[in-house]
Amino acid sequence: MSFQNLGGASKLVYSLSILQNLLCNYIVFLDDDKEGRQALKEAEKAQLLSQAETTFSICQEYPEAEFEDLLNPAFYAPYFQQRYTVYVTHPPFDQKKKWSDRIRFGMSKAGKKWPEKNEYEDKRAIAEMVTKAPEKALHPSKAALINSFIASVESKIAEISSGLRH
Repeated sequence: MSFQNLGGASKLVYSLSILQNLLCNYIVFLDDDKEGRQALKEAEKAQLLSQAETTFSICQEYPEAEFEDLLNPAFYAPYFQQRYTVYVTHPPFDQKKKWSDRIRFGMSKAGKKWPEKNEYEDKRAIAEMVTKAPEKALHPSKAALINSFIASVESKIAEISSGLRH
């Protein structure tokens, strides 16, 4: 089993076509935003992916959401305090927008620039933090979505394992 960060939903079709050529099975977790939804449409059109193999980072309180929206802001707050001297657990970082838009808005209100390069660096750093302390990272109210994704992965593994035994 392997987890791949694509570095953007626009690379989904290309990545899935490689995996399919290598005869790999896959399950996809996408941000629930314009890019993620478009990537699913393109992958479905290319017959590389179905709804059954896809989970989105849906957060009911946001019209769009990213993986980071599933995390507890208190978990990554020290990172932003150290790197930027901003407090992401306070307004204006509490807007009803997807994570990167909330962070960008809050940073601008704090007089900080947050270019795309920093966004990607920060997302990678937070992802690394999650791998080191996953039990602390997830927002308790978002656990059901992650648990459902885990169940999908476990089901797929069981399906593949039983198919290999016959």
